[in-house]
Amino acid sequence: MKKLFYFILFFIPIILLAQLGPNVSQLNGKELKWEEGSRDYFVMFKSLLLNKDLSDDQPNNPQADNYVDINTGTTFTLQQNHIPQDAHVVAAYLVWTSAVDPNKLNDPTDNTAKITFTSTDGSYSFSKDIIAPSKTLNDNDGFAYEAIKESNSGLFTYRVDVTDFMEQIHKEGLSKGITMAGLQLLGKYNVSGIECSNDSVYLSTSGMVGGWALILIYTSEKITPKKIYIYNGLKKYRFEKGDITVSGFELPNEASVHLTLHTLEGDPGLFSALTPTPPEGLYMAGQGQSLDTQAAPLFNDCNPNKGQYSEIYNSISSMYGWQDTTPTCIGGNPGNPDPSLLEYAMDVDTFILDEKVFPQQLAKGNTSLSFRFSANQDQIYTNFMILSIDTKTPKFDIPNQREKNYCSCAQESDAICNDRPFYFTIKVQNWGENIAENVTVQDVLPKEVSYIAGTSEMATEFDANGNGTNWTKISDGANGIFPFSNPYKVADAMNYCNKETGECSDTILIRFKVKPVSLPKNGVVTNIATIKDSTGVSYLSNSSVPLRLHVGKCPSVAECSEPSKSTCFGDSEIECTKKSDCETGFNCVDNKCVEDTNSMTNSSKLTYFKGKNSPSNDGSPIIINNPKKDLIMGQFYILDGTASDKGKYFNLSEIKIKIDKSDSAILLSNLRLILDSNGNGKIDNNEKILSQTDKLKSNYANFIIEKSNRIMPAGIQNNFLIIADAKYNKKTIPLTNSFSAKINGAAAITAHDSGTMKIEEKLLEFSDFMFAPSNGFIVTKGEKDPSVPKASLIKGVLPIMQIKTMSSQGNEQINKLKINIKTVKGHTAVKFGKGINSISLWLDKNNDGIADQEIATSGKLTETKTYFEFNTTKYPIMKTLLNYQAKETKYLIIKCDISVPNKGVLKLGINSGGVLLSSDSIVIGLPVTSKSFIKECDPTDATCVESDDEAGGCSCSVNSFDNNFNIGNSILFLIMLFSLLFFRKKLLK
Repeated sequence: MKKLFYFILFFIPIILLAQLGPNVSQLNGKELKWEEGSRDYFVMFKSLLLNKDLSDDQPNNPQADNYVDINTGTTFTLQQNHIPQDAHVVAAYLVWTSAVDPNKLNDPTDNTAKITFTSTDGSYSFSKDIIAPSKTLNDNDGFAYEAIKESNSGLFTYRVDVTDFMEQIHKEGLSKGITMAGLQLLGKYNVSGIECSNDSVYLSTSGMVGGWALILIYTSEKITPKKIYIYNGLKKYRFEKGDITVSGFELPNEASVHLTLHTLEGDPGLFSALTPTPPEGLYMAGQGQSLDTQAAPLFNDCNPNKGQYSEIYNSISSMYGWQDTTPTCIGGNPGNPDPSLLEYAMDVDTFILDEKVFPQQLAKGNTSLSFRFSANQDQIYTNFMILSIDTKTPKFDIPNQREKNYCSCAQESDAICNDRPFYFTIKVQNWGENIAENVTVQDVLPKEVSYIAGTSEMATEFDANGNGTNWTKISDGANGIFPFSNPYKVADAMNYCNKETGECSDTILIRFKVKPVSLPKNGVVTNIATIKDSTGVSYLSNSSVPLRLHVGKCPSVAECSEPSKSTCFGDSEIECTKKSDCETGFNCVDNKCVEDTNSMTNSSKLTYFKGKNSPSNDGSPIIINNPKKDLIMGQFYILDGTASDKGKYFNLSEIKIKIDKSDSAILLSNLRLILDSNGNGKIDNNEKILSQTDKLKSNYANFIIEKSNRIMPAGIQNNFLIIADAKYNKKTIPLTNSFSAKINGAAAITAHDSGTMKIEEKLLEFSDFMFAPSNGFIVTKGEKDPSVPKASLIKGVLPIMQIKTMSSQGNEQINKLKINIKTVKGHTAVKFGKGINSISLWLDKNNDGIADQEIATSGKLTETKTYFEFNTTKYPIMKTLLNYQAKETKYLIIKCDISVPNKGVLKLGINSGGVLLSSDSIVIGLPVTSKSFIKECDPTDATCVESDDEAGGCSCSVNSFDNNFNIGNSILFLIMLFSLLFFRKKLLK
């Protein structure tokens, strides 16, 4: 017989709120809340104990006497009946429990385990070592760790978040072509590496403990809205009872509750029905009911109802698949355990509690439940309990339908094409019990897609097939911002649907077009919409289950370049009723939006130039890290017409950028053409991606611009950036690698106006780039090189140049940095002491282009020279701040106090030999030059006019273009500008 211990059950609750991913930690018993959604849970479990000597067992009470090999562990096979086919794990916890060798009661407990997944067909397998913070039997860390220490024995449990491991299973499964999330999870789960003990102190009391459980919280569209609660508490439990009350929900009609209790060390043949009290079992009471007088015992086929109790701590576990109505008994039948099937010293029992069986406890509208746990003669240890409770359906949850959906060219379900646009749709209906007021919709798009400006529409009237018949355009925000990126009001009021007939007098359908952005072959686009009304309660579409779209099989582009509106809930015959319904550059003619040729240039000349803020280094490659995301390969601008054409526009539909590469190991992806609205040469958050492609075709990046983005203003600079993600696909990087971009003549640009447009024929080459070689000391241009301001602002203290330095070998010191004046043809160069009043050298500690710590400064320069030298003799602080360890990178900023004369230029550089090291390492990347700070108008910039102020130079209007610009305002602004200049000159006279 076992030793008799007295103990009390103590559970600490955690409420798991379902969102897009887990964010769970134990906060000393505080409740952590996840909102309810279409999700449920499943628990895998296996004992780590064995029963080798069956002859020592009492009849009907077999006991463990050994443990499995620590390197072998035990395996649970997850099968298709256990979870839905669309189940996607959003939280997972590996729980392991073991007894401690009595000789190690003061040592750290075993905080490591190894989990291995093998797919059902055995085609792939991977493992992960799980390491929890080290603890002893004296510690308690709430949900993460609990322990019990006795005078000569002890046991412990770890509970570790392993959601990332489950996410890896999803990704690996998708890469193998398994598109259904639940099917990706199927296979064998092995847990090993856990120490167990079969010391005599445990054998003498039949008190061995050892096993693991894997808790999965998953989303599924096949599951009704639920709240999920986890209660933890490693406690000894005998001749005692414990009560728990759960609240924070509202039960629907015909509610269902799933309960799983994980206990340890229950015996198959040891119990006492009623005496001594309390009786063994689980009990439930509903809202307002007493656990003492009105509680109902819980039971199932593996733990049958004995009247006033059910014998549940019997090492025979009960398991339900997601659609099962009867359990599978693990370990034999009740009262007849099978020694070869038992999970020794483990009880993981699941109960499905229906309103039909428990009408009082699970009555519609109830908002709380109470549970009692009690045991008598059979000593057990509680570990955790999980509750999954049906909740009242949210107001905007449409029965048996998705609110968030899609339309694409792909030929399989929940799939899109990586190389072409698709539609997202959002359907809104009120299935609550009251009128919904001030209804808003918000959809924060994932980074894997970009919104195609001007494509948002809404319908409120439908034909018999559910197609919209009154589609109306929803205006974008400024600069083509997606209108639903913030809550967007779609209705002042919506009447509620008739739940008996299924009819809805008010329905809103929204659609908008997006295109994939750098989506890998096996990538997934995950998206969810938020619907609210005046109550302030948020509803997440599809009962909080994100819409997950994978890259699928697609027809040719010729067969389907994008899904048609007719196949995506219909196309309205009326596209517009007035010009304002159309995008800029289009008129409303016969209820269709057509190009406004009257406002276009006519037979104009289009030309193109390198932008003043394009990365430049005068022939020497700019050295970058491997890999490099968001590399700005070049800035250029297109100019069509002259200043007299301002207020008109032209159509730009395609630009082909030629890419030259030194070898095939250089890979460019996620190539983008960005409208650089402010001309600063940087990627700003509000700037529009005009076109994107993930691959080169015959060494060209073909940027095809969507119709809504093709209208460009004439007579001013239209600035563009060429962006790419770059990678060198070999481990060793040679000294000779390089790549660059160019516009290879007039054929690279496709544009038109109302006549016969002429496009200038010329070659425009951008700077060379190279990946940092495996050896050497690198001195090159920084990624955040300062922008050149407009001419009138080229004065005072300015950052002139960012320099990136990196040591491959380490233990190196910059002893000298010599800065030279560079000349620019046709301009008068300033000099140190003449135009450059002082120069200083700074550290840019976080590579943001901003000087953080001054290294050295020249002070006021009086001697006129064409160079300036920073060296350790004059500036010994360089020995500390410019000392390098292996692979260490430092960014330097050169700042100057300047007074550049009109038509003058400031350009600095570091020539070959301009950097002296303390070692004999080769310096790679020199010469390095700054951009040209020219105090003169660019003659090709039609927005600039000469200024006669004291600073000289010129003044330029903003070189940006909003596709919603007002032509009349633009003309008025120019009239005011020239009038001001005219009257200013008159006054000065």
